[in-house]
Amino acid sequence: MRLVSIGVPVLNEEQYLSQALDSLLAQDFQDFEIIICDNASNDQTEKVAQKYVQINNRIKYFRNQHKITMSQNWNKVFQLTKSKYFMWASGHDLWHKNYISLCVDILEKNNEAVLVYGSSCFINEKNEKIKVFDNNVDTNYLKKTDRFNKFILSSNDFRCLYGLMRSEAIKKTHLLQDIFIADILFLSELSIFGYFIKIPEILYFDRNIRPKETLFLVVKRYIHEFSPKNEMRLI
Repeated sequence: MRLVSIGVPVLNEEQYLSQALDSLLAQDFQDFEIIICDNASNDQTEKVAQKYVQINNRIKYFRNQHKITMSQNWNKVFQLTKSKYFMWASGHDLWHKNYISLCVDILEKNNEAVLVYGSSCFINEKNEKIKVFDNNVDTNYLKKTDRFNKFILSSNDFRCLYGLMRSEAIKKTHLLQDIFIADILFLSELSIFGYFIKIPEILYFDRNIRPKETLFLVVKRYIHEFSPKNEMRLI
């Protein structure tokens, strides 16, 4: 069994999936598996994924026969894993080659930590940096209630969701639910079970592939992705 499982939930990611997988495979830490969970893509995502399955036995591909919600697909890819540590990875982002090794080293030395993540920045279609995020939700050495309060009150960015987590801690949560703030609720619950530790170096590169959106359109998109049954309630 691998020490780390990387879950890659995808939907129509043909354009950048190869770059994302190449970035993960280039990590200096190699004791990991990659689980791709395809949410019934209607482009060439499956073809791209199967090409990597054929050349690397650490990569496994699963496809949903019918589209499910984003939360359900993210949960499914976690439930397909058995490793000590787990991280979600987008099918269009990139990671520094030391990302996983640095996170593993910290988790191995800090038994009370449940999540380690690096600083992040937006990149464009040419892999050029656009904006650096100060997403500091480090809760190291704080008490349980203080960890929860710091996360809720001080965080305006939740890219720590793409950090490396302790699988046993994830299993104690309700995972991602079919609601608008699924990521916030999950991370808030996870914070109760241990520390979040931030690595100050920029290690995660979030590709900005969407056009600029108004707040209303952001809310509408999230409701469509996380809770489509409630979409008609949005005024």
